[in-house]
Amino acid sequence: MTVFKTDHTFENWSDTIKFRPGLYGEPSTVVEIQQIVQQAANAGGKIRTQGAGHSFSQLLPTAGTLLSLDQLKLPIVENGAQVTVPGGIRLKDLIKELRKRGRGLRNLGSITEQSIAGATATGTHGTGLRLGAIHTQIAAMKLVDGQGQLRTIDGSGPKDLAAARLSLGALGIITEVTLETVPDYRLEYNAYLCRLDDVLGRIDQLNQENERMLFWWFLPPVGPRDCVILITKNPVGTPPGWLAAATDLPGMSALGGILRGRRLSVDTLLGVLGGALGHLAGAGPRRILHFVDDYDRVLTIPLLPVYHRECEYAIPAGRAWEALEGMRRVFDEGDVSLRLPVEVRFVAPDDALLSPSRDRASGVAYIGASTLENATEVFERFEPLMRGLEGRPHWGKNFTLRHADVEAMYPGSYSEFRAARASFDPKGVFSNSFLDELFG
Repeated sequence: MTVFKTDHTFENWSDTIKFRPGLYGEPSTVVEIQQIVQQAANAGGKIRTQGAGHSFSQLLPTAGTLLSLDQLKLPIVENGAQVTVPGGIRLKDLIKELRKRGRGLRNLGSITEQSIAGATATGTHGTGLRLGAIHTQIAAMKLVDGQGQLRTIDGSGPKDLAAARLSLGALGIITEVTLETVPDYRLEYNAYLCRLDDVLGRIDQLNQENERMLFWWFLPPVGPRDCVILITKNPVGTPPGWLAAATDLPGMSALGGILRGRRLSVDTLLGVLGGALGHLAGAGPRRILHFVDDYDRVLTIPLLPVYHRECEYAIPAGRAWEALEGMRRVFDEGDVSLRLPVEVRFVAPDDALLSPSRDRASGVAYIGASTLENATEVFERFEPLMRGLEGRPHWGKNFTLRHADVEAMYPGSYSEFRAARASFDPKGVFSNSFLDELFG
């Protein structure tokens, strides 16, 4: 029997969201979850389910009941390439469990602290124009709907799966997820110092030559305005293409330590980066780090003690250069500055109803603006620019939308998702004010 607390306070990882739900509980069985939902439905109550608290958006806050799935210990079941895991399992633990079985995840985001249900429900992604976000690896799932019924969602109901893979927690409580896995693997990591113009003119080429590519654009006060760190993450032995001409830049052990996960203070981190960028002179990339490691060590970065806010938008991949040129104009005007880099990643299209990659045949470029202190000034310039380029926000980051905005961004699939929500949760058990603003 679930024991509820009335004095629980939720705080997200970046200390930007804090609230006290009416009740907080950690059910240990699916039956307990069903009973909690049935009671809430009968009483007109509300329930939200937390993962690891790694979202910036207002999807979670509730004055009703907040549930955690940390105590829901379900068995891990392997069936060939498909592996079924508890919805609340953290990605870092999932990776370990899969590795015991010689399996791995096809793609990952930047960190592994999130739960699998939370990461997929918000559209967490990595990079690679031929690779989908994490939710595309879901083959099936089980969830408790708004009437307390346990539903199995798989390929036999493709419309339901397209709604549930990325659901914002609005359809039900995900208890199990079945993932399409791949054999465990290693990757080769390379990081280069480049000039922004060199990268902008070669985005298509770099995406063609590399399985995974991303770059960080550094701005004052960190370093010279037009410098980037370009990172590739490829199967071992992939030809370097344009980057074959890069020469190694000596004396970069400190920066290499940061990129490989050594924890430093924010000021030290920014100082080392600024000093490294100051060495970039002349044309051509300079390599600053190279190693080969397990895929999860290559695809992720450590959760650094940088409590920032982030607004990230997915725009058509072919408009990435246009977006960055627009941002450069804003920064050149001198009214906006960042102490953290602008991050640019690339993701393949998929068919989830609320995926920012939906109906983007050539994939998307995710562009993220992160800031330590001046979020309002940065986001009020950044967000309209991205929206003007057919952008859609990352659901787990900061954004300002109403239902008419979302409907315009997702023509057709917006109404399909609303219909799925009405079917799965007819009484609005899993709603809060933010979801109601987005979906009516």
